[in-house]
Amino acid sequence: MQDYLRLPTVEAYILVDAKRCKMEIYRREGRKWEYTVLGVEDELELPGIDVHFSVVDAYKKVYFDEGDSEEDE
Repeated sequence: MQDYLRLPTVEAYILVDAKRCKMEIYRREGRKWEYTVLGVEDELELPGIDVHFSVVDAYKKVYFDEGDSEEDE
């Protein structure tokens, strides 16, 4: 992750959780990085590349183990 964050052209870095409906996003804000956690009711927006979708849509046809849930942690 640190290697990606050092690249000057990277504007956002997204971690997609494979066990629950959750995404973590780091966005470049000038010389700093803003960290945000997105869940089932959130939307991911990347205006620099004209991308916008709901987090839950990214998990369509993904089935989690019964022991895992978006409420964990």
